[in-house]
Amino acid sequence: MRKWFCIAICLLVNMSAFAQYGTTKHYEYADSSRTHNLKIHVDYPVKGNPAFLRRVRTFIMETLEYDSYSGAASMGRYNGDSSDGQAVLKYYGVGGVPILKKRRAAYEWESMNEERVIKRIAENDLFVSFEVTTIIWDTPYNAVVSCYGETFRKSDGKKLNIIANSQSPQFRKLLNDRFPEDMKGYLIDSETDIPIPNTKPYLIQSGVRFVYQKREVTAPDAQYIQEDIAFPEIQQFLTEDVKEILGHSPNNNAQMDLQSAEPEFAGGYAALYEHLNRNLKYPVIAEENGIQGDVEIQFVVEKDGSITNVTVSKSVDPSLDKEAIRVVRSMPNWSPAKKNGVIVRSQQHLTIPFRLGGSYHESQTSSMQKTQAWFLFGSENELMEQGVLKDGQVLRGKFNKDYFTKIDTRIDKEIKLYSKSARMLTSHPANSFTLKPDENKLYVLRITDPQQFWSTSEYLVILVK
Repeated sequence: MRKWFCIAICLLVNMSAFAQYGTTKHYEYADSSRTHNLKIHVDYPVKGNPAFLRRVRTFIMETLEYDSYSGAASMGRYNGDSSDGQAVLKYYGVGGVPILKKRRAAYEWESMNEERVIKRIAENDLFVSFEVTTIIWDTPYNAVVSCYGETFRKSDGKKLNIIANSQSPQFRKLLNDRFPEDMKGYLIDSETDIPIPNTKPYLIQSGVRFVYQKREVTAPDAQYIQEDIAFPEIQQFLTEDVKEILGHSPNNNAQMDLQSAEPEFAGGYAALYEHLNRNLKYPVIAEENGIQGDVEIQFVVEKDGSITNVTVSKSVDPSLDKEAIRVVRSMPNWSPAKKNGVIVRSQQHLTIPFRLGGSYHESQTSSMQKTQAWFLFGSENELMEQGVLKDGQVLRGKFNKDYFTKIDTRIDKEIKLYSKSARMLTSHPANSFTLKPDENKLYVLRITDPQQFWSTSEYLVILVK
């Protein structure tokens, strides 16, 4: 009698893409009426080092609390669960409406409209920059706009100083040479030298942005003036912290594009899953002999998106291995990977579980078990504050589960710790992972056997400095 079988496909990708693009989640709040219109848009941090999350969230709350029109804190600080970005926005949105109404009544304006945007503007594995823009309309045709930004180091949430030796004649010359001649008259005290903006410069994806606020601008119709200087031009003036988080000193010939991307199957994971399930055939000899298991395949996505170097990294049976290789080789071209804006070759992994017996639904349900886990890395003080570490023991008694980051064990096989010191506190089989520093001497956890690694605990805790 022929047996039923189910084939489930899991895509395992490098977590560096998560680090670059999974830091924030976009939230919005709006409240409108005849007399007011308030809109708030925020890219809110939801993933990363606990210290980084705490400091960036505090920055966002301080920004939303600050009344850019009056120049004072407008309401009390939100003291609820800071991991709930939507709740944070609602708190400041609800509190901001009465301030708008009061301001409108005081100036006897017909309406008062305000829009606030906190946008993630640049990011790589080691830093992220946010740009804050506030627009206040007192009439439909007149608005006051302010803009500034801040760059944070991901390892600890430190606000980074971007420029070293900003008072040097060489830097002043660069600022003067780069600033458009026809704009110099718009700045106060700019007859001889272009002044340094009162607000800190910050990193964008191609260089450093300088923003002059309205109070620094003479022209009544101008709101603010910004000047972007590319990395090759400004590299000698960058601080050591900035040079480190950029990975290297930008060269003199080309701008550095901080955008990177992992390779992708056309249509994403769902389309990949459908393609492999449609084309994979269970070998008859393996089916007749009751052979099943997980075949792990590694392959290279070339610069043109083609699939090469398909090999078995974990074998189950020659017949299953051969079929797994065949179906991976049959895949159409992928979108290739990008690193710092340059298309590159990349190595990827697929785990293909072959399952015999039971219905499709039962096998699929079984394959989905233990696909979620939670990890946390932080300093000793941070772990103790959350009850994760107590009297030298980890995860004993009540601890703050909300402080952990949820991951998909089938996908997330690499966790960057952004620290030169790391020690695993939870227990996991030694042959299922590696914990080693990368080329920047920052530790990276690589899970080589997810099923075995997570078999002892669904929680992962790592102590870092």
